[in-house]
Amino acid sequence: MMKVTMKKVLLTSALSVLLLMSGCMKVSEKSVMERIESGDKKIVWATNVTTPLVGQLNVETGKVAGYDSDVARALTEVITGSAENAIFVEVSSQNRVAFVKNNIADAVISTMTITDEREKQVDFTDSYYIGGQALIVPEDSDIQAIEDLTADTIVAGAKGTTMMLNMKTIAPQAPTREYDTESEAFTTLIAGQADAYTSDNVVLMGMMSKTSGFRFAGGRITDEPYGIALNEDEDEFREELNEAIAIIRENGTLAEIEEKWFGDYY
Repeated sequence: MMKVTMKKVLLTSALSVLLLMSGCMKVSEKSVMERIESGDKKIVWATNVTTPLVGQLNVETGKVAGYDSDVARALTEVITGSAENAIFVEVSSQNRVAFVKNNIADAVISTMTITDEREKQVDFTDSYYIGGQALIVPEDSDIQAIEDLTADTIVAGAKGTTMMLNMKTIAPQAPTREYDTESEAFTTLIAGQADAYTSDNVVLMGMMSKTSGFRFAGGRITDEPYGIALNEDEDEFREELNEAIAIIRENGTLAEIEEKWFGDYY
């Protein structure tokens, strides 16, 4: 009983820090690189903290663990000299643009697909990962691929994602239900209130890593280049990030992080 209670305290404490930071005022009136060059080397990253493998709060350590956070730490180390300078705040699919537009975070790294529509509001770095939309269903489902979706099959997904927009084109006959977070969408599938759940393949791998009884229905439907989103007036910071992405790709760090988190599911 004491162990469970202590875990709850740690979880509440860690989440309180994240929520406090996510509701804070602007990071700084200075540009990110001006701030770093003046001695404040912290980089504030907005990221998902509820999706296994991609980004999840570890209640034992109070730290965010996953592919995106590891990439953020590696980039922070290249730019500032220490991965410890990476600070994380919680973000969801529907509010991540607002986080950089309002300077609550310096950058968003959260399985965010680079699209023309989003580039009207924020700038993106070069892509650091090519993901893709996929579909998972219960193991005993008759659905084998996206083509099997009908007017009677409900598809769950997260608000603000390109996946839910894509459904209107690739399977317009299938009704959709949108939820605030990926975990809520998956819970709907677990509860039998949806017939399928669509998201990035890496998000789906993360969900299946924690809950058995589900499988992919077909392969990857789309190619989704993930980029880091930042404010439009942060040209110098974007250049630094692009250089850092190139460095960790060339020295093998990026491949090591990918293998660490997704290797068992390829």
